[in-house]
Amino acid sequence: MKINYTIFFTLLLLLTSCVDKYDSGKNHPMQQTHDYNLVSDKQDLENSIRTQSNPDRNNWQKPREVIRLLGDLKGKTVADIGAGYGYFSFQLLPYAGKVIAIDIDKSALTQIDSLGKSLRDDLQQKLETRLVGVDNPQLEDEEVDIVFMSNTYAYIENKVQYLQTVFKGMKPKGRIYIVDFKMK
Repeated sequence: MKINYTIFFTLLLLLTSCVDKYDSGKNHPMQQTHDYNLVSDKQDLENSIRTQSNPDRNNWQKPREVIRLLGDLKGKTVADIGAGYGYFSFQLLPYAGKVIAIDIDKSALTQIDSLGKSLRDDLQQKLETRLVGVDNPQLEDEEVDIVFMSNTYAYIENKVQYLQTVFKGMKPKGRIYIVDFKMK
């Protein structure tokens, strides 16, 4: 198991270091990341995306590539720890059985809840938000198949204790993915 984590983190480091800083993302097949058929009001989603994220984020974060690396998510419960305003939560939603957007920021989760109301009913049913403290993601025992953290891990103070708590919330054969593209 330890070897698998070492291989994963090595591959993750290689993936993040292969980004061409001069690539503007124009005409890139992965540039369009949001499927506007998922929402009932396209304009609300476009406005929210524009205000909540850096315009270049799709270029440097490559969300479709990240989601592809997570493997088959069908029927799986994914905990998006450090979800913020839901950048990855909403992108994971069409592929996963359920997404739990977990964060310490109540206003960010309120934004996710508000935006979630514009989703199709079937997707609304798969989205849950959870306000937590800084030291505990409040996962129930064996609640999730996948734990996903993006740009969060670097900010966790007691990493060992936090991950021990996270592991308790993972189902047997569960997986954890830590994607920190930018260092604190």
